[in-house]
Amino acid sequence: MVERASFWHSGIPDCASAMVSWIEGEDQRPLPGLHGTGFFVRRGNAIAFVTSRHCLGPLENDYDEVVKRLAIPYHGVKRKSTGPMLSRDWVRFDSYAIPKVSWNTDEFFSGGDLDLAVLKVSTADDRATRRLLSRAAKLPPTGDWFATAFRVNGGRFPGNTIVQGFPRNGTETSIDYDTANVIVEGATFRGTVTGRGDYPHTWRIEFQQEHARLTDLDGVSGSPVFLQWRNKYGMMAALAGVMIRGTFPVGQFIDVSWYVDALSQLGV
Repeated sequence: MVERASFWHSGIPDCASAMVSWIEGEDQRPLPGLHGTGFFVRRGNAIAFVTSRHCLGPLENDYDEVVKRLAIPYHGVKRKSTGPMLSRDWVRFDSYAIPKVSWNTDEFFSGGDLDLAVLKVSTADDRATRRLLSRAAKLPPTGDWFATAFRVNGGRFPGNTIVQGFPRNGTETSIDYDTANVIVEGATFRGTVTGRGDYPHTWRIEFQQEHARLTDLDGVSGSPVFLQWRNKYGMMAALAGVMIRGTFPVGQFIDVSWYVDALSQLGV
């Protein structure tokens, strides 16, 4: 890592969002729900949303309906909403993909499931596009940079691994079902990549217990994983993967290369 790459960030971008959705209650009022984390990525002016597949529900779910009912705002946690959220404040999606593998399926989840979902964003106007582009994490030209860097550095990375998500416990995150009011509070977890995970597409991350404010990973599935290090340009960060599961202090995430390939098929 000598010259500054096009997909490096100066700091961690405000790309993560809580996975909020709604269904129509018995009295026809919206009934909100919270189910994990997701994050925005970009290549050029094309924007997508990445999360863990199980954040959208089990494999037998009608994902068309789930995606329609997502209530994910254009603004991030660093820019607070100034009033009640309306439907026009929510991101819409053109299409989505639930990638699977057709080889060695027994080594992955059920039927070759990767536990990964990618959604292509349909932006409402130029202002919304600019807002999401300013938030989104940059996709690397090829996803294999992470595995290559791990190998070149002798099985270690010269910095921290940063995970930003929306855990259900230990934060202000809550739902008032009487008023349909949703409050979300993000959290940052720091750790170290210790090697390959339990599946061909995952890596293992060990979180720093002595510095952790929270020790509950419920709600962190779908969170972005960044590698952060310091060099002559300052503090750099690059997208490394997406969290899928884990029990503190050890979690697992999917290598960025797996969703770079999936997003390419969606035109991102």
